[in-house]
Amino acid sequence: MLILLTDGANTAGELQTLKAAELAAQHQLKIYTIGIGADEMLVRSLFGTRKVNPSADLDEKTLTVLPI
Repeated sequence: MLILLTDGANTAGELQTLKAAELAAQHQLKIYTIGIGADEMLVRSLFGTRKVNPSADLDEKTLTVLPI
């Protein structure tokens, strides 16, 4: 069993997400995904206020369709 905390974005590694899931399924590895993100927020700095969206890369579609 694997508990995966992720935003779903593949930022490192050479293996595509769905291919990795297929390989895990072949080895009967059960994957539970937990999408991580946050609401948009305003961040103040010396240069003013800017809006950031920590969930911009949250890929809920891929996290819910994994064949595991």
